[in-house]
Amino acid sequence: MLDKSKEYFIVGIGGIGMSAIARLFHSRGYGVSGSDSNHNAIIDELIKSGIRVYIGQKVDNIQGSDILIRSTAIPDSNPEIIEAKRLGKEVLFRKEALAMILKDYDTVAVTGSHGKTTVTTLLESILNCGNLTANVLCGGIIKKYNSNCVIAPTQKMVVEADESDGTFTYIPKRVSITTNIDREHLDYYKTFDNLLSQFQKFINDTDSIRIVNSDDVLLREICERLNYRNIITYSLDGVADYIAKNIIIDKDGSRFDVYSAKGDVYYSGIRLAVPGEHNISNAMATIAFAHNFSIPEIDLRESLKNFENAKRRFEKVGSVNGVDIVDDYAHSPEEIEASIKMASSMSYKRIISIIQPHRYSRVREFFEEYRKVCMLSDVTILCPVFPAGESRLLGYDSSDIISGVQNKNLLLAESEDKLYQVIRDVYREGDLLLFMGAGNITHYAKNMSELIK
Repeated sequence: MLDKSKEYFIVGIGGIGMSAIARLFHSRGYGVSGSDSNHNAIIDELIKSGIRVYIGQKVDNIQGSDILIRSTAIPDSNPEIIEAKRLGKEVLFRKEALAMILKDYDTVAVTGSHGKTTVTTLLESILNCGNLTANVLCGGIIKKYNSNCVIAPTQKMVVEADESDGTFTYIPKRVSITTNIDREHLDYYKTFDNLLSQFQKFINDTDSIRIVNSDDVLLREICERLNYRNIITYSLDGVADYIAKNIIIDKDGSRFDVYSAKGDVYYSGIRLAVPGEHNISNAMATIAFAHNFSIPEIDLRESLKNFENAKRRFEKVGSVNGVDIVDDYAHSPEEIEASIKMASSMSYKRIISIIQPHRYSRVREFFEEYRKVCMLSDVTILCPVFPAGESRLLGYDSSDIISGVQNKNLLLAESEDKLYQVIRDVYREGDLLLFMGAGNITHYAKNMSELIK
């Protein structure tokens, strides 16, 4: 039970998930402070909102705090956690704190291995079209608010439900949306069967409607096990309750019609402002929600037509010497492939993909898949693996990914300086520089405009 007489301290407050919790707690009148090992733009915004943040994690930081909130990414060796336990303070995991504060909301929870940030942002756009009617906790920065947390004067809530550490199964929800399942986060789940069972639990533990992507084979199997009870499905020209047909994709986005399973037209000529087949699938999840909850058609159409995705979702960050520079969060092979496919549908002469593999454990799990996506662009530049706190695994460096591959357009950049030099050597007017990864590659993308002038 949360208590407004208590002071809450968030360890790792500058992270995308923990900062959203901090903002929500603060907006509800709870005393909140926190720490992080590094300063970033998110911390600047937290400080502006009145939340005290310490840079560096030290035992003195938690003086005056009653309860600590941590994520599974924070090790038990963290000095603040050690001190809190020594003093007998309560330590909550992120999922426990979220479960407590979200019990007061009418929640739509969005999960999936890929696409959940985009679907969450789409729902925000539709629900808050004109008036602020829904709170939102997002795993990305929503551009029009420059925030991952939207506070509204209602009990409606949209939450991006993180599956990486089991958080999604703790979230109480009336409606759930599940986009897909990939062989991710097995460092936490240990086996793929455990991962699948938790996705099934997430869907099953929904109070009302479950919206599911029936193009995903694994999700179809879960739906069958649940006898499709209270399940609504969507698909790209497959068998489902909501089907996208007559799809046209261009560099400015896409156009499509939405049909029922019986062949009736729900919506014709839907225009989506972001390109890519995977984004049509994301939009279909939102359309299924909007149709079932009587969202005005004009709001739905306007929101999709003018949609601006969250930061780092195929975000154009510069243009210089006839070259566009795009920063993208794609970091698993499936996401990388989808982003390259989307870029290829646009009018660039060549796609130069700059890929930063994320975590050694993911490279080990998807080693062959990483090798394959490195061959999809006109030129691929592979950066060192971003460890995200992991120890190095021998045999799973970027040099191992390209070892033995005979392709003159597959290049390795062992350092940031080397990366900039390689790009200067290979780019031409009309190219797209597509930076992809979940680590510090975003800084490389943003620096690039100045460096190739």
